[in-house]
Amino acid sequence: MKSDIVLVDTPGQIELFAFRASGPFIAEEFVGDSKAIVYLFDSVFSLNPLNYVSNIFLSAAVYNRFFLPQIHVLSKCDLLLKEDVNRIVDWSAKPKALEKAIEEKLEGTKRLLSRGMMKAIYQLGLRFLLIPVSAKTNEGMVNFNSALERVLAGGEKYTY
Repeated sequence: MKSDIVLVDTPGQIELFAFRASGPFIAEEFVGDSKAIVYLFDSVFSLNPLNYVSNIFLSAAVYNRFFLPQIHVLSKCDLLLKEDVNRIVDWSAKPKALEKAIEEKLEGTKRLLSRGMMKAIYQLGLRFLLIPVSAKTNEGMVNFNSALERVLAGGEKYTY
């Protein structure tokens, strides 16, 4: 059976795949030009702006290792209230909303470091628009598939 899209799940600890020589080697060995990294933001972990900024920093580091298009997914969104999911998605789309959350929820060194990391990433022109999904409820899977098609097939639908 021939597949149009193949998702490869790599080890959960990012350093086991992204920051070892084998990660980029494996990614390069996939045939064809249509490749992307699907970077998962754990929804429960991302509730805190400090953790969210840590996630965008790690995503930027992964991008720096592979230089492949990235699709950013807010996973397990069924575990959060809709308003919490919306807040995290707003952080991904509106830097001012994230900056406001950092100012309100963090203090001291955590605030300073998070603000600085966020600004550095945005100054580089990197954006991390999140697609909320749930494997349990299938929420967001259509949007995830559409994002895959945009990146991998230039927006064209795959014919099955």
